[in-house]
Amino acid sequence: EKERHLYNAISYIALNPVKAGLVSDPGQWRWSSYRAISGFTPPPVFLNISYTLSLFSDDIETARQAYFHFIAERLAEKEERLTLQTLFQGVENKQERNQAIRIAYFDHGYMPMEIATYLGISRSTANRALKE
Repeated sequence: EKERHLYNAISYIALNPVKAGLVSDPGQWRWSSYRAISGFTPPPVFLNISYTLSLFSDDIETARQAYFHFIAERLAEKEERLTLQTLFQGVENKQERNQAIRIAYFDHGYMPMEIATYLGISRSTANRALKE
């Protein structure tokens, strides 16, 4: 579960500017670590990319390629995934809401904070629903 959350956070950081509609590709956002991790630009002095790369491979070039493909796959998934509005359509009670929260998180890659914001609930409430 912790590893899944870590990978979700990595893709969230890279894809957030795309999701916000600021760019169409994560490489276009000049302030993102995505460019440095992918090897498109050198990392700034303050950015340590070695840990993130080590999650994908011990070999730096293989890790960069794996990271690049991981983000590309997540981008494609996000383009195809159902909206939160669709996922929560017709939900009438807490049990149905919690089931929809689990589907949004596990099947569609939404972060608990995204779900909580959409529903107008606390993040801790969304996290509790994930544990049921």
